[in-house]
Amino acid sequence: MSFRMAISAIEFSSGEILKLRDDSIVIFVGPNNAGKTTALRDIFAYMADEQPGPVVSKVEVKFEDSDDFWNWFDVNVYHRQANWRGPMQYTWMGKDAPKQDIEHAWKIRNKGRLGVLAYFLSSLNYARNRHGVVDRHNAFDIFEAPPKQPMQLLYFSESLEEFVSSATMKAFGFDLIVDRGLSNRIHVFCGKKFQPEKDEDRASLTYRERLRSLDRLDHQGDGVRSYVGSILLVHASNAFVRLLDEPEISLHPPQARLLGQTLASGTSLDDDPGDSFQLFIATHSSDFLRGVLDSSTEKVTIVRISRDGERNHIHQLSLGEAKGVVDNPILRYSTTLDAVFHDSAVVCESDADCRFYAAIADANNEGAGVNRIPDVHFAWAGGKDRIPAIVAALVKLGVPTKVVLDLDALQHDTPLEKLVELQGGSWLSLKDEIRRLRDELPERNIRPSASTMLADLNGILDHKGGSPYTPELEKQVRYKAKIPSKWSHLKRNGASEFPSGEPQKRLRRIMNSLEDLGIFLVAVGELEGFDRETGGHGPSWVTSVLEARNLKTAPELEAAREFVRKLMATRTRHLNPT
Repeated sequence: MSFRMAISAIEFSSGEILKLRDDSIVIFVGPNNAGKTTALRDIFAYMADEQPGPVVSKVEVKFEDSDDFWNWFDVNVYHRQANWRGPMQYTWMGKDAPKQDIEHAWKIRNKGRLGVLAYFLSSLNYARNRHGVVDRHNAFDIFEAPPKQPMQLLYFSESLEEFVSSATMKAFGFDLIVDRGLSNRIHVFCGKKFQPEKDEDRASLTYRERLRSLDRLDHQGDGVRSYVGSILLVHASNAFVRLLDEPEISLHPPQARLLGQTLASGTSLDDDPGDSFQLFIATHSSDFLRGVLDSSTEKVTIVRISRDGERNHIHQLSLGEAKGVVDNPILRYSTTLDAVFHDSAVVCESDADCRFYAAIADANNEGAGVNRIPDVHFAWAGGKDRIPAIVAALVKLGVPTKVVLDLDALQHDTPLEKLVELQGGSWLSLKDEIRRLRDELPERNIRPSASTMLADLNGILDHKGGSPYTPELEKQVRYKAKIPSKWSHLKRNGASEFPSGEPQKRLRRIMNSLEDLGIFLVAVGELEGFDRETGGHGPSWVTSVLEARNLKTAPELEAAREFVRKLMATRTRHLNPT
């Protein structure tokens, strides 16, 4: 055994506690101004015994083999006496402290309060410092001076060079090669790695001359420099706790995703548990988050931070729980994960639903001149049956979530029963009413006449003229030619299919109860019911409406505008589920 340190628990301003393992990888997500970056700063400030922050109220730290502290410290932290009478001075990555300060901090350490030791046992790196990490830095004599930059550690570590080079090859298609010859600056080059020839080594002048024909790392664009900088800040360190803000800065989506995979793949270069560390990352990128979820490690915990006045709440999702959503091939490539970076979410059956309701919401906001545009993400599920899995994950992460369903969702207990329970309601109080309502929906086994069917089909085909018979057009024809059941009639004609009197009152009671839980049934039956004058179905209908109608003023869309106003205004019963 050797000396080790780890954060065992973090208490947030809400009083909620995040418990950690010694090699945890924690990914902080959440909407804007929720406290993600501040959480990193507060964790470090608490350990450094500095001014407390607003998000984190307490950090608990544990030590293993404390008797080995000085042995570990002397081996891993550069130290020397300035002169024979001066005190021993410890220096690491730009932080200096005399031995008596280290001794004092170690002696009075109190769980999470480490004082000056926090600068040697942990690291905090902000996004604003990212690009400069890979600038050319001065070479240094490791026997005479301490390292001040990660690039200086890269110069002395071939294993770190190999690790970073492998990452750049995956992300950008080139290796990184460090010039290990003598120079007053550290040079790193990008290109295809080549081996020294016979009678050469990596410090040979002829090898270095060939190396100089490659592009320099510090001459690359911001994306490459940020990518390499993030990896170096995490892995070119001896710290037991490493905090990194916005690693995805300047990266395109594919590279952000790869970086998430790389940083979440493990917390040691050689998979030696004795060399592992804790990693805390604050991100604003769903692509980076997807990369994290691509990893197979169980060390990862996703923590969504939300803000309620002066309190910051947390909701946790293990990697296994998150994978239950993203492993679905439809959801994996949808925008569902983006919801964790918004104040709330609305889950719809299809992408067309999301497009239309989001467009109407924007029109309502513009028409009303609201001071703050609601920060809502519309996520599609690819069908009713997939909605509960999405809602379960979003609720687990504390994302206030609403659901929009076509009116025929009343036909079966699923998925309504699961959604009611996820949203904090009682299915027992609703099921009898819903089942009674089903019985009250009249049968309409009326087949249309041939002339009616022909007229309906001509309505679709006439305006197409000589246009190709596309798959989308075929889909519209098949939809129109279906012999409708009573539930198809309900979807087509909306709530008016229920008889007047008690059935209508029962429907309204059920809809009100569901809306209190954030579950909204479309009273006009389905999306297209908001404007029957516009032809088409699904995506084609939405495109036609968006192109032909003034969303803010068209009288045909007033029912849609009112529905979305209610959808956006209603607060669900439990905005901070546990």
